[in-house]
Amino acid sequence: MLRWLGLLLFAVAFGVASWAMAHALEHRLSPVAALGAPWLLAAFGAGLTQRSWPMAALAGAIVPALATAAYYATFVAVYPGTAHYSAAMTIGWGGAAAAAGAVFGAAARKPRTRWAVAGALLVAEALALTAEPGPAQTLYAAELLSGLAVLTWAVLRSPGPAIGAAVALVPAFTIAELMLLDTMRSLGWGGG
Repeated sequence: MLRWLGLLLFAVAFGVASWAMAHALEHRLSPVAALGAPWLLAAFGAGLTQRSWPMAALAGAIVPALATAAYYATFVAVYPGTAHYSAAMTIGWGGAAAAAGAVFGAAARKPRTRWAVAGALLVAEALALTAEPGPAQTLYAAELLSGLAVLTWAVLRSPGPAIGAAVALVPAFTIAELMLLDTMRSLGWGGG
């Protein structure tokens, strides 16, 4: 029970801190806050705290979905006129976060491929975002290098499963990221 309370508190704090990084700090940390990988790595970490796949998937779904709700609740608290936009974004991003979070939470319970999944996520997001214009290219390069380092470590630990997971997941995650960004933009998402 205490583990779940900690996860819930972490999720709320993560969402509020992400909003602050994106909006309250004069946009200096906006590119960091806009990354999706930390949200899914939080789901992955939540999965690591659980003892079974179903509970890991549940924890993985709840953490980023609740963090998304906290992010947009903070937006409304500071800018009350954003309630309609924030509700739509909470539903869109929260639903995507819950679905993807469940996958990443469950993946955390698979010892032979868990780090390949985490590394593939970092690599895929960096590849998807390098097409985005703006000053964050250095950040995306760092994310790419981090992902490659995690993938290398995963391959050294368990070559066959890690290589298979990476080959399958990097393209799948990259395409999913690009499709999600396009979908959210069509729903009015402006990057915040």
